[in-house]
Amino acid sequence: MVRALLVRTPMSLLPREYLQTTVAIEAASVDGESTRYRTIGTGFFMAIEDGDGSGSSAPTHRLFLVTNRHLVEKSSLLIRVNRKGGAARRVQLSLKDGEGRIWAAHPEPAVDIAVVLVNARLLGEEDLEFNYFRPSDVAFVPTMKALDIGPGQELFVLGFPMGLSGVERNYVIARAGIIARFDEEILAASRSFLIDASVFPGNSGGPVVIKPSAESLEGLRPITQAYLIGVVRSYLPYEEVAYSLQADPPVPRMVFMENSGLADVIPIDCVKEAADLLTSRPERSVAAAPLTKAS
Repeated sequence: MVRALLVRTPMSLLPREYLQTTVAIEAASVDGESTRYRTIGTGFFMAIEDGDGSGSSAPTHRLFLVTNRHLVEKSSLLIRVNRKGGAARRVQLSLKDGEGRIWAAHPEPAVDIAVVLVNARLLGEEDLEFNYFRPSDVAFVPTMKALDIGPGQELFVLGFPMGLSGVERNYVIARAGIIARFDEEILAASRSFLIDASVFPGNSGGPVVIKPSAESLEGLRPITQAYLIGVVRSYLPYEEVAYSLQADPPVPRMVFMENSGLADVIPIDCVKEAADLLTSRPERSVAAAPLTKAS
């Protein structure tokens, strides 16, 4: 008697279209007659509903580029977006429209979030290959609590650590991790939560996505969707001070700093708050950031 052998094909639990939401943020420096570019951070496209969704009419959505505030200059933002079937293109997003309403930072200075309003039609006309997180892809803090998402939950971190973004095209690096701390105290004190994941310079501004699973503990529901839950701010450094014993008392001489393996993540709720700040003034129309081809 011959028994059929069931072979399971390994399958990625990270939706491939999520990789196309994520773009490299670059800095340019002039070296003689040439310009040098280096990747300094990560951003991603996200569609956000206007207002609080309480109106009777159908909701309208706007497309934003989301990143950390410390990566946004006052005049422009340089991003690198893949072209369809070709090399990546550098695009300059002008952040000035005469009224300062193209981009917004979160109103709380400690929350390192910035959003830039982007014209999706112009991106398409430039033959750029991009995707975006939709409202149904997002889990805000109340949703995370309702789904029992908390410490130990596996996740993905997307971005360009150490500036590794590819030569001809953007190639997003996905790394695995888990939620390390998610509770009322840390959410209230720092508007963030902690993950245990390998995060390095260049990851800043990148999306954090839940890893779905069909398994769960008894009494809990499995998380079957890859929700966007946050934005990387930075890793938490571990510091060790070297003291000189020749002085009395000993005085600090040198500080050694290394990556602790923990990282701060800002919940998507803060992204929505920044976007609402930008679009909630009905007395003025909101213009999207104009595109300028940098290379």
